Amino acid sequence: MPDPFAEKRPIYMLQHHPSQLSLKEKALNLGGSTHKRYPITRTKVEGYPNAGMGRIVRLDKPVSLTAIIDRIGLGLGNPKGFPIAVPQGKSAGEMMIRSIGICAGSGGHLFSEMEKNGEDVDLYFTGEMSHHEALAAIEKGKCVICLFHSNTERGFLHGVLKAQLEAQVKKEWEKVRNEERAKDGISEQLMEALSDDHFDVAVSEVDRDPFGIMISKAEV
Repeated sequence: MPDPFAEKRPIYMLQHHPSQLSLKEKALNLGGSTHKRYPITRTKVEGYPNAGMGRIVRLDKPVSLTAIIDRIGLGLGNPKGFPIAVPQGKSAGEMMIRSIGICAGSGGHLFSEMEKNGEDVDLYFTGEMSHHEALAAIEKGKCVICLFHSNTERGFLHGVLKAQLEAQVKKEWEKVRNEERAKDGISEQLMEALSDDHFDVAVSEVDRDPFGIMISKAEV
């Protein structure tokens, strides 16, 4: 029997959030908002006094949830949508945010540890949380924004880690070159290799989050 809805069914396409090269990093920073931030869980890393997992951001003045959503959307190239959760009986337009817990990837466990340590925030911003974790959050009056797991990591890889790796590789290669040149009897081939100071740090353009958003082409 023919499908009676076949002719009426809209045509859909799968949209993934853009790659790191499309991210508008300036849109994702806090701009002129006066704030303080610190790790959720501190770790000891030589040369990085503020190292740690996740971040807690506390704003001096509250910002509307919709303003935060707009800035995230702009930073991601205005995707057609991403999951948010707000407390029952509330709308996104009436929520004001003064504090944010941030965790790239999957933040549920880290946010739980944050609460156990007495840190309370208005908004959880992460890649993914389980149904029950999100439900528990909104029952406590919090909001949740999820961008899918690796979408919350990709901007850091391109905007922060790439430059850090380039600086560290340059430093280490210079050290190796100086040590090898000081040795006696090195070959011409090795000397030629040591004279090459060019290298590339590439961030994958093939990687993407497995999840996308199915949208009607009529809405594109």
